[in-house]
Amino acid sequence: MPWYSRSPVSFRGNVAISAPYTPWKLSKRSCEICGRKLYHRHNRKKRVIGGGRIFPGDYPWLVSLYFKGNHPFQVKSGFKHLCGGTLIHPQWVLSAAHCFEEYVFSNLHNINYWSAVVGEYDLRKNESYEQIRAIEKIITYDNFTLKPIKYDIALLKLRKPVVISKHVNTICLHKNETFLVGETCTVTGWGTLSTNGKGSAMPYQASIDTISDAICKSRLFTLPDEERNAYKFYDGAFCASGFSKDACYGDSGGPLQCYRNGKWHIIGIISYGYKCGRYPGAYSNVNYFFDWIHDKINNQ
Repeated sequence: MPWYSRSPVSFRGNVAISAPYTPWKLSKRSCEICGRKLYHRHNRKKRVIGGGRIFPGDYPWLVSLYFKGNHPFQVKSGFKHLCGGTLIHPQWVLSAAHCFEEYVFSNLHNINYWSAVVGEYDLRKNESYEQIRAIEKIITYDNFTLKPIKYDIALLKLRKPVVISKHVNTICLHKNETFLVGETCTVTGWGTLSTNGKGSAMPYQASIDTISDAICKSRLFTLPDEERNAYKFYDGAFCASGFSKDACYGDSGGPLQCYRNGKWHIIGIISYGYKCGRYPGAYSNVNYFFDWIHDKINNQ
């Protein structure tokens, strides 16, 4: 079920402004700049949100997590990218726990096999504005389980903080910033564009709507029991769906983000689903884990 699995049911895996490392607090400055694009192109044609490929700096908190092994998904895609992540602090990335679970492949929990590329755009190139960081620590939620998939959240502490720039910024993460049923939000990542496709060299976006558990269950009714039972309904997760739009293989751990009051806020982490775009996807509810995130960042 991970969005980098080969099975049908799968998990979805410049000029500095200054960003010294400090304990994670909602300072006035962090609230002012989080969730904003700091790089604006002139004469850019207007694009429909969720309408396809994005451009450098559009989502400066989007992180590509490189795995230094030879995972089957990487062999298929041709890139080292394995999972997505979201920059929530200059030294912390939010992702999905299943990306680091050694259930079918070794060394996924070994920090020496991972690096975070912040400001990444084209996986085929080393861009001047990207910042590569080694991983100091991988922290998965204590109660995380793979079968069934529950509490699918992880924090990555970077060995060195990134520098906030035109292409690198944090997303907003505030307490009680939860998902609202029926809200249209955006998923982004380098995952495949179809169930049987290869990974994308450049990130794409898709607009999807958050839906209630009742609607999610009704749309899963036609699935075989095994696949339907993989969806676990509890406060720590929710469903979202779009018309043939969804996260897919290689998108695991990336953000489901909503644009509110002029800023982007993270509300979900891409977790798992069945046959990209045909059924609702499951997302970890970030607000449910807010206190855990806050505690881990301030006590490491």
